[in-house]
Amino acid sequence: MSFVLLLAPSEEKIPNISIQSLEGKDPEVIFNFLQDLYLPKDMDSSTSEMLFKHRVNVYKEFLDEVRVCIFNQDLKLLKKLTSKTSFNDNAMDELVGSLNLSLQKAILLYKGVAFKAIDYESLPKPSQEYIDSHVLIFSNLFGIVRASDKLPYYKLTQNASLLKKVYKPYLSLELDYDFIVDLRAGVYKNLIKTKGVLIDFNFYKDSKPVSHYSKHFRGLLLRLLSLEDITSLSSLDAFLTSLDSNLCFLDKKEEEKKIVYNFKV
Repeated sequence: MSFVLLLAPSEEKIPNISIQSLEGKDPEVIFNFLQDLYLPKDMDSSTSEMLFKHRVNVYKEFLDEVRVCIFNQDLKLLKKLTSKTSFNDNAMDELVGSLNLSLQKAILLYKGVAFKAIDYESLPKPSQEYIDSHVLIFSNLFGIVRASDKLPYYKLTQNASLLKKVYKPYLSLELDYDFIVDLRAGVYKNLIKTKGVLIDFNFYKDSKPVSHYSKHFRGLLLRLLSLEDITSLSSLDAFLTSLDSNLCFLDKKEEEKKIVYNFKV
């Protein structure tokens, strides 16, 4: 049974300890890693080439903006890229760090609330391999990537116009799996069509929906699923409906091609 788990990224990232400036490097060296990033299955060669060129153009535009921001001390561009309003040491470190050739696993690049809950490095190897094989992350810069795909550090604030540009080619594509576990935040949910049974989640505290901190529980769910090695709809349902501690199962609602699980936290 084919399945995939979808995860939103975080703006907070962990800079790579190994710094290798891309300045002065051949474009082929700078953009080569983009050829290895995730492509939806059964994609024909012309579409895959189109998506590669799109990723190159988006990344090139980002790098050019970072350079302009640094050399012109452009405050408007700084706010667009980093949300910061002054060129303090931290802002400059983030900008310079974005001009870096060094790569690391996508799942290790992000350090937001959900990724802290996943705590990938503390997982046993089989659980790490589960995440590497089955998790897709919706990057704000590179589009859909595997958890195991290698990415450079980048600092980029998420916004609607940015996502519209990055994900434009994906609007005509689809993720085709038997079931899809959707752990994304709402802003990422309509960036590509899905085919198969969609599994979604709601979290409630004191009978009220949990908003920002739902990221923690989505990350926690992913961690638990990897530890249980869930690979089928029946095992997923059995596991989710049995939860009664940090995540307490309330009920589920089934529609055509969609199941929503509700939890008390």
